Order: sequence, then C-alpha cells, then structure tokens
Amino acid sequence: PTPHVINLTLLPLSEADVEFLDERLGRGPVDVLSRGYGKCQIISTRVANVWWVRYYNSMGTLILNTLEVVDVPQVLCAAAEDLQDSATRLEEIIAPYWSDVA
Repeated sequence: PTPHVINLTLLPLSEADVEFLDERLGRGPVDVLSRGYGKCQIISTRVANVWWVRYYNSMGTLILNTLEVVDVPQVLCAAAEDLQDSATRLEEIIAPYWSDVA
C-alpha cells in the first residue's frame, strides 16, 4: 500500500475517541519499544498494514501519536550501516567455530 500517516496528535480527539479507535483496530502480535532520547512504541493492529506509532519524550510524555498505513513503519527499520555492523560482528563471533570446517 501507499504509505500514509494519520497524525492523531493534531486531531481534536478525546480519550474516548482514542479508546474507540483502539477497540476497533484491535491489537496485533507485534509490540516494539525503541529507546533513545525518548521512547517510541510501535504496535501492530488486527487490520493489515495499520500500525500505532507513539513517540514519548524523555519524561515519558506522549508527544506524537500516529496511525501508519504501511507494510512496516520506517522507525522500525534498521539503518543500512547498523545491518552491516551487525553482519561484521556476527562474522567475528562465529569465525572461531567455523575455522576448522574449511
């Protein structure tokens, strides 16, 4: 699907409205918490390709609440450099176990 972001923070929604959305969309099997300067919570819904993405500041206050319609939210994807670093580190870890195979 074409990616779309619905910024719920900018909409005049009450707590009851957000609860209604949460009940209608349901919760899927994925719930990721990413920590950095603040934290980001990414939750799949029961609706295909719809994700709750919530950003919190370092004090734990919700600063951005979005619904993303996308295969995988961009914030959940690792950077290419991180993947390369992980591959290099994995090679270093397994090298002693595979050196006798050759």
